[in-house]
Amino acid sequence: MIHRTHVSRFLWLAVLSACSVSIDGEQAERDRAKTLGARYEKPFADRELPPLQPDSDLAAWIAHAESSNGELEAAYYEWLAAIEEVPQAATQDTTAMIGLEHTLDGGSALDRTGLMLMTDTMANWVLPGRLRDRGHAALLRARAAGSVFVTRRLALQREVAERSIELAMRDREIELQERLLRSLGVAAASARAQVQSGQASQRESVTAETEQLRAQAMLVQLRQGRPALVAELLATAGVAMPSALDPAPSLPELAPLRAEELATLDAAIAHNPSLLEARARHEAVLAQITADEWEHMPQFSLRSLLMGDGTAMLQPAMTLPFLRDHAISAKLRASRAAADGAAAMLRQEGLDAAATILAERARHDAAVAEAAVLRDQVLPRLQRTALVARGEWTASRAQLRDWLEIDNTATAVELELVRLQGTAAITRARLLAALGSALTAPLEATTAESLPTGVVR
Repeated sequence: MIHRTHVSRFLWLAVLSACSVSIDGEQAERDRAKTLGARYEKPFADRELPPLQPDSDLAAWIAHAESSNGELEAAYYEWLAAIEEVPQAATQDTTAMIGLEHTLDGGSALDRTGLMLMTDTMANWVLPGRLRDRGHAALLRARAAGSVFVTRRLALQREVAERSIELAMRDREIELQERLLRSLGVAAASARAQVQSGQASQRESVTAETEQLRAQAMLVQLRQGRPALVAELLATAGVAMPSALDPAPSLPELAPLRAEELATLDAAIAHNPSLLEARARHEAVLAQITADEWEHMPQFSLRSLLMGDGTAMLQPAMTLPFLRDHAISAKLRASRAAADGAAAMLRQEGLDAAATILAERARHDAAVAEAAVLRDQVLPRLQRTALVARGEWTASRAQLRDWLEIDNTATAVELELVRLQGTAAITRARLLAALGSALTAPLEATTAESLPTGVVR
């Protein structure tokens, strides 16, 4: 009868072959991915996209874009695939193999037949410490993939915001140009009437009609370019085309940055998504070096044999890594070079993040300051002067061109105010993206990883 001790010695190899270690942080990364990717649980064909109306706000456009953008969704699945590499790295490469061994020497079949249990001959048994380091390196690679997803998500939000603002600016420009055209139409009709009554020269009538035609040409140009802006917004938001949707977004109000927002920007570098991504990549490379250093340690294979007469044998073996020392050292040098490169990119991302925030803040402040002068000082004076000039021309005490020049200048100032308003809105969106915050939130130090998908505060 086979002794129980022999059986236990025989089976312990199967337990070793199934060995794996638990990696701290793996479940937290899975939970984070599940939260940020909740909208991708259903296949796209079965997914209910957020509804869009012509007057939908920026939050609705962003939610629709995040639900339908293929590049962003692909980045999410790359993140999931990277997470699934963690349990693979933290589990033995080998598995138990079972077989029979029989000695053909003419003796008793039972005495010369053994039940064999061994590790897979294509892979060695890995020490638990090495499994832990491999799993940790895989986890950091998964976190880096998560940072890529967050960076792309915020970039998509910024693009949607910019396309929406550009379209809102164009609609406002068209509105102002239509108002100017109506005013010039009245001036042209009045000039013709004055020519017929002998109160004005033919040149004034031609001047008025020319100004009207120029304004009409500009209006045609603005209207002809609008469909392209609509198409860009719909494409960025992931709306299938052709589409009957004619968006009419509103232009955000122009306002200076508040004191608390300025204080947040000064500390924003730590939350920049590109910097977080670079830091995650650097940490992943460093962890991989730790895992690669185990190449210098021997690996083991085991073979156990239980004979029919109850005799048990155990045959361990180990590799001789010093025979591959040249290749192993080269691999470590390559990993350290990659780590140095990642450190350099991390340093550069810090510089770029600071430069981006400072530049966008300067553009925002400049737009707000210029708009304040135009809105509060220049435009009121031009509007009052235009009224006076129109009254004088109507009373035949001034030339038509005097009124038209002033009125055109006032309209040009209003158009410039619209462009400054759009510039300030775009720079605010870029500041929020650089800060790693949702684009419709106030400027606040919110890390991109902490924002649930679809929550635009």
